[in-house]
Amino acid sequence: MIELNLIEVKTSQASGLGPMLVALKTVNWIVVGIAVFAYLGGEWYLDDMWDKEKKAKEEEQTTLITELNKLKSNIKKNQNVKDMIIALNKQKEVLKLRSGQIEEIRQLKINPQRILERIARDIPESVWLSSITLAPDKTVTIQGEAIEYKSIGDFMAKLNESKFFDRSLKLKDSSSVDIKVNELTRRVQKFAIAGNISTYD
Repeated sequence: MIELNLIEVKTSQASGLGPMLVALKTVNWIVVGIAVFAYLGGEWYLDDMWDKEKKAKEEEQTTLITELNKLKSNIKKNQNVKDMIIALNKQKEVLKLRSGQIEEIRQLKINPQRILERIARDIPESVWLSSITLAPDKTVTIQGEAIEYKSIGDFMAKLNESKFFDRSLKLKDSSSVDIKVNELTRRVQKFAIAGNISTYD
């Protein structure tokens, strides 16, 4: 009976390992080896590929950073140029303003002496002046009286012959008025002559 029990135990143990042994015999170890190699080799291959891709991306990032720095430098240079243009335009406006001021000063410093001397030289004996106006816009107005109307025409003709007025003087107004001199009343011609000043020299 003891032998039988031992045999039964061995048989039961063998019967428990049997299917596993059968399964191990049926396994294709070549396929398993290929699978293991593929797993381990694939991981190594993927790690190497990822390292290369990472390195390429890092190089690309470095290139982009370099280009970005160049662009920033160019923007800074262009900003300097822009600031220079703005400053030049401001300077141009200042110079324009000063040029206008210089022109105004030049016009204010015009010396009418020679024109007045010419007018005084051309006044006939029968004409006397009440006012002479020389305006900044280079216009002139001469007002006065004359004993005869003809004297006004002669006076205006002489002035128009000068380079100062260049034949621009015209009779703007004329009227007859009575004036009293030494208890005597006399009719005279009141006039106004207007024109442009061509030159002060």
